[in-house]
Amino acid sequence: MNKPHGKKGASRIGWWIFIGLAIVTLIEYVIAVEFNINLFFLAQIAVLKAGLIAVYFMHIGRAWERPKEDED
Repeated sequence: MNKPHGKKGASRIGWWIFIGLAIVTLIEYVIAVEFNINLFFLAQIAVLKAGLIAVYFMHIGRAWERPKEDED
C-alpha cells in the first residue's frame, strides 16, 4: 500500500491548514471591522474557507475516486 505521506507529514499539513484558516479568519475580521466592506465580499471569503475545510478535513475529493480493487 503506497501512502503519500506518513503520520508526521499529515500532521504537518494539518497544522499548515489550521494556520492558513486562522490567517484568513484574521483578514476577514480586519476587513469587516476596519473597512466596513459589504457582506457579499465577506461571504466569498467564508466560502473559500469552507471549501478548504471540505477538501482537506472531510476528504470530499475521495467521493469522485473509483474504488481500488484488492490485489490478491
